[in-house]
Amino acid sequence: MTVVPENTAPSEGAARRQSFLQAPFWGGLKSLYGWTVFRFRVTLSLRGREGEAVFPVQVLVRRFLHILSLAYVPMGPDPDFSGLILPEETPRVLTADFYAGLLAKTAAALRQFLPGNVYCIRFDPPWNRENVFVSGMRGTGLLRKKTAFTPELRKAAGDVQPPDTVLLDLRSGAEAVFAAMKPKWRYNIRLSEKKGVQTLCFRGPEAQKPAPALVPPGFAGTPPSPLDVFYTLYEETAARDGIAIHGKSYYASLFSVCAGSASGADLRLYAAVHEGDVLAAVITLFYGTQAVYLYGASCGKKRALMPAYALQWRAIRDAGEAGCSDYDFYGIPPSDDVHHPMYGLYRFKTGFGGNIVHRCGSLDAPYKPFLYRFLRLAEGVRSFWFKSVRKAFRRAGKSGSGNGGS
Repeated sequence: MTVVPENTAPSEGAARRQSFLQAPFWGGLKSLYGWTVFRFRVTLSLRGREGEAVFPVQVLVRRFLHILSLAYVPMGPDPDFSGLILPEETPRVLTADFYAGLLAKTAAALRQFLPGNVYCIRFDPPWNRENVFVSGMRGTGLLRKKTAFTPELRKAAGDVQPPDTVLLDLRSGAEAVFAAMKPKWRYNIRLSEKKGVQTLCFRGPEAQKPAPALVPPGFAGTPPSPLDVFYTLYEETAARDGIAIHGKSYYASLFSVCAGSASGADLRLYAAVHEGDVLAAVITLFYGTQAVYLYGASCGKKRALMPAYALQWRAIRDAGEAGCSDYDFYGIPPSDDVHHPMYGLYRFKTGFGGNIVHRCGSLDAPYKPFLYRFLRLAEGVRSFWFKSVRKAFRRAGKSGSGNGGS
């Protein structure tokens, strides 16, 4: 394996084959919020085989505690093995040990190009968990022991990107996608349309301009932008569901970065409107062959009109028309456990059909093992506090307020 730093962005074809999280525009966004971006070209060859796989890797580095840094590779690495491995060989060659070894060797090869205070590099590879660590992981979370040339590899204390999601295949066409949905979902979509819910789309810069279509008749003054309306709903959603969100400037930056990108990132904001009331809104990214549902928000008004169903169906149809092969709902609970606090989200997203995907989640290769063990423990405690304890307090507070949290 060889690694070469790249001062320029990878070719459009190479970048668009990978996840949007490996795209130059995403690195540009994160660089506005404290991350330093490193780009590399990695060449991989397999012993005893002709040819090689060449692929880009984008690494984000964030300093914390003023003295340490964490390196992060979102949805990477993602090599294309088609030139090295025949399809019939794949189950035999791409084993759990192979994947673990690839990450460990990538970590070792990248180390010399990263700042010396990086204590760990964290990968979020786009690989199914059955391939990577379920069968090979020890009880301690260790996947691969440290060697003289490579760091150890283990499961991270928490996942950065949602490892579980629903991928909707759009290649069969809108009619087939609609027919494959659960009957209740088809009914809700038709009901929303019948009741007069309009779905409006604002592409790129339009999301930050005044939108008269989002205000009731007789509204005086300058209409808010679609992003303003979305963020108001998003704040309401966050308070209702106990989730953390960025400041509005983050989402404004995302729209601006996508609009200025040469890689074809098409960011759209959809709003569901009924008689002057904006009932729900979503932000969806069209990039390469995939559309990704990034953010969603809704209010408590007129929920019986099923605006969220109409919005998703509009975005799904647009994705198919734009040439996308997949629609990624981007995040569900790991199973259909009715006791999970986000079970409603699981039920909503899976009702549109598609395949449930369980990725391996975040995996760590520590460069400084002693520091890593201490910080991993601290990270686990912090994650438990924010994801379990604080949410429990919020739910208890809502149940005791007598207003159902609305």
